[in-house]
Amino acid sequence: MVMDQGKGADLLRNKLGSNRFDAVSSILLFLLVIALSVQGPTLFAIGTMDFTVGHALVGIVGVSSLAWCLCSREGLQFPPAPITALLGLFAVVTCMDVPRFGFGATIFKYVFQYLVLAVSMNLMRLMEPRRAELCIRVSAWIVLAMVLGNACIHVGAFAEYYASPWDGHPNYETVFSGGVNLEATWPAMLGVFMANNRCGWAYLLSAIVFAAGVQSRAGLMLAVGAFVYVVLIKDGVRPSWKRVVSTVFVVLVTAVFTIAGPRALVMTTGMQPSTGDSADVAGGETGSAVSADLQGGAGTGDIEGSSADGDQDSGLPSGLSQGDLIGTPGRKGIWAASLQVFQDAPFFGHGAGNAMDAVRDLSGYPYREDNVHNYPLQVLLDFGLVGFAAFAAVVIGFVVSSARCRFISPFSAFIMLYLVGGMVQFAGGELLAGFAIAGYAAFGSGFESTKSVMRG
Repeated sequence: MVMDQGKGADLLRNKLGSNRFDAVSSILLFLLVIALSVQGPTLFAIGTMDFTVGHALVGIVGVSSLAWCLCSREGLQFPPAPITALLGLFAVVTCMDVPRFGFGATIFKYVFQYLVLAVSMNLMRLMEPRRAELCIRVSAWIVLAMVLGNACIHVGAFAEYYASPWDGHPNYETVFSGGVNLEATWPAMLGVFMANNRCGWAYLLSAIVFAAGVQSRAGLMLAVGAFVYVVLIKDGVRPSWKRVVSTVFVVLVTAVFTIAGPRALVMTTGMQPSTGDSADVAGGETGSAVSADLQGGAGTGDIEGSSADGDQDSGLPSGLSQGDLIGTPGRKGIWAASLQVFQDAPFFGHGAGNAMDAVRDLSGYPYREDNVHNYPLQVLLDFGLVGFAAFAAVVIGFVVSSARCRFISPFSAFIMLYLVGGMVQFAGGELLAGFAIAGYAAFGSGFESTKSVMRG
């Protein structure tokens, strides 16, 4: 449902002047996207929920945005009923699970995401869709510049990584929390707000190159997805054969790099790491897959992360080596143990964020991850069949509504990429996902985007 501007916004617009009103709204939206992207050091934690400098910035901009919405006398609106009901159900189930499994502190992530959703939605209600898209587009460029600039500062980490490409990813302090995998993921997904012109292509190709540089397969997948969307789908017109050929070329080059890139060559050529890295290569898929579940530097939500040298840095208990442990490292081990975890609490789950505690207990393997690297599975384990059924109903409703409008809304495309990426990463409660849902709620699935199409 599209939420149109009302009399309150029109009165304030007339009082301040149209340009000044739009400028304030645009600046707040711009700052909100930047704040949602910057994480910074952790200020404090509640359970597994870390509150960072980024959360504080979001709070400051959010309060300012809320005050601006109140000044417009527009009247605040709650997010869509299905989203509100889903959060309420997650909270109730989490509380029901407390006596058996303890309190799931991850529910605070969902609550904070909901607050971001509510504030963002009311702010975007004061704006025209094209202006909101332009603000997000400019913000995305700033975010990408921050990510690329930060990578240049840590060029030594790239040199060290490519000297030992089995070692997961380049390991350095990132702009986004969750390590370089999410550092590549979020700018790639913000690419759906780009126009189909040379400037937009430059952004999208830069996101692809960066994801390839940090060897983030999830980031590559989502960056290519954003490229395909902008070039072939977003304008809602039949693409020219040149654009189709260009898109196929980009997809093929990316696929070849993924299959035959530095990390893939470890498995196909039999390259052997140094003694310190040997623990990271053992265990199945690739060294990065093992270190993903054991590394701690990348934090939450990172599907692969950066590997660590030796058993201690890999998260193994003191005095133990890989051979002393039961269970299977890597995502395969987590997913295999998830079946037994589900059977332990099929209807109401284990509570928000408690699934990995159950996986560790039942598998006997000391995973340091806080999520199962598959968001639908995470919902099933955390909230049981009851929560999963409600989640599936909301997702199906969204997909059907967006498909009818051919996904022309960049907010719909962002959410769809989030769902696709959620098959291999994301823990739930991500703030930028809440922001995208807000735009979808404010403007609807029939979004009229700006069009700046390349000729030919």
